[in-house]
Amino acid sequence: MWILAALLVTAFAAKPTTVEEFLAEPVEEHVEQLSEQAFVDYINEHQSFYRAEYSPEADAFVRARIMSPKLLGKPTKGKVWTPIRDEEPPESFDARTQWPECKSIRTVRDQSHCGSCWAVASASAMSDELCVQSNSAINVYNIY
Repeated sequence: MWILAALLVTAFAAKPTTVEEFLAEPVEEHVEQLSEQAFVDYINEHQSFYRAEYSPEADAFVRARIMSPKLLGKPTKGKVWTPIRDEEPPESFDARTQWPECKSIRTVRDQSHCGSCWAVASASAMSDELCVQSNSAINVYNIY
C-alpha cells in the first residue's frame, strides 16, 4: 500500500497539477526540434491534462497544404535596380490629386470584421492601378 502511495506522490510531483503551472514551465530548446511521435511522447510525458496521439493522416493533410520547397527556384543574381531619375522625392504626394479622375483612389472600403480583408485590399489596389495605367479609361469604381 505504501509503495502505491509513494508512486502516486512521485507521479503528481513530476507533472504540473494545473494548466497555469504547465504553461508557466519553460520549454526546453530540444523540444522545438522534435517531430511526429517524439513530440507526442514529450507532450504526454510532461502533462496529464489530456492524452495526445500522433495521426499520420493529419500530418499528411497539413503537409499537403504547404507549398513544396521543390517549387521554389534558387535565387538568381539579378541586375541591381537603378533609379531612372536622379531627383529627390517630393515633400508630399497625394494620389487623389495626382489622378483625380480615378475615383476609386479616394474610396476606402469598409472591411469591418471581414476575414477576407486581404482580398478587398488587393482588389482595391488592382482597380486603382488599372485606372492609373489606362489614364482612367478603365475605371472600376464607375462599374459599381
